[in-house]
Amino acid sequence: MEPRLVPIADHALLVEFGSVIDDAVTDRVHALDRALAAAPPPGLREVVPGFVNLLIDFDPLLTDHARLAREVG
Repeated sequence: MEPRLVPIADHALLVEFGSVIDDAVTDRVHALDRALAAAPPPGLREVVPGFVNLLIDFDPLLTDHARLAREVG
């Protein structure tokens, strides 16, 4: 399943990997978390991993939902 990208307010993007908690989904969440930590895109402020999703908080003066979605999608 491809991740679903959901804009949150003007400064965050929610990356949803599924709706059921399982090891494979959680592994995908943590893989993206590690990738963003290793090579943060411009404007990244904070990444908050969950069991099935990852919230990416960004500075809207430096990037936007579309640009960030291209970088993480």
